[in-house]
Amino acid sequence: NRVVHACRGVLNRLLPDVHIETDHFKGKEGGDSPGYSLSLVAESTSGALLSVERNASSGVPSGGASQPELPEDVGSEAALQLLLEIQRGGVIDSTHQPLILQLMVLTPEDVSKVRFGSELTPQAIATLRLIKDAFGVVFKIKPDLVLWQQQRSEQRQHQQKQEKEDSDSESCVDDKADEGTHRRGGNMFERDPTILLSCLGIGYSNINRKVT
Repeated sequence: NRVVHACRGVLNRLLPDVHIETDHFKGKEGGDSPGYSLSLVAESTSGALLSVERNASSGVPSGGASQPELPEDVGSEAALQLLLEIQRGGVIDSTHQPLILQLMVLTPEDVSKVRFGSELTPQAIATLRLIKDAFGVVFKIKPDLVLWQQQRSEQRQHQQKQEKEDSDSESCVDDKADEGTHRRGGNMFERDPTILLSCLGIGYSNINRKVT
């Protein structure tokens, strides 16, 4: 409950539609594990799923003694990690970047495309190098500047509309102007553009499968 409460303390500031379920297991049912973790999934309006997972560490050194990690830290940090994934954009979260790259290579001999967030993880970069060495496949990587510019244009229009509403208001003008400045400071489209990756599949087939 402390993990969920801390997580909601971050996410409910943005939207009320947050659902978190808890599963409590003890002993062998929990794998004899004394720890706990939190998995969060965000679904976009287009159906893309972005997820993060935060596990509690067994102990944090403090004054020479090992102290268990606080549930509040696990919940708030997981929520912030999820917001960071959303801010980066794309349809694949950072954790699953290497997996998607491998699946793209093994597809039939056709072009596969995917949109990552604004950053490639070190694991994804290492996977790209291994794929080149093992299969001889080189990915085409480019930033999606067209979508990025479109989003920035829409955001500017929204800001201009908000500024006009603030200036037309007859009461609390100063407070609203400060509020508008705060919103502009948190503009999510100040991020780098998302990254498009494409490759030609090798047409891999399961050679162990029996042919009838």
